[in-house]
Amino acid sequence: MNTDYKTEFLSSGINQTRHRIYIEIKSEMSVVAPFTNETVEVVTNVNVAETVLIGNVPDTFYNLEGVGNGAIENATDLIQ
Repeated sequence: MNTDYKTEFLSSGINQTRHRIYIEIKSEMSVVAPFTNETVEVVTNVNVAETVLIGNVPDTFYNLEGVGNGAIENATDLIQ
């Protein structure tokens, strides 16, 4: 069995960030049945702590995700 401490920050809205701390557990198990024997790896995560960090709401927000390269040269092109 192997364990590893992990932490991650995830976007959770315009002004929120979710901070998650967890332990990743990896274990190898042998499955024994008549005439066969197989080893499988099992991976699971156990949450230790999770919280939402709240920031200020911005006056303006532009979501340019998914806009192709060179598709919009100026942000004012969005407002037409």
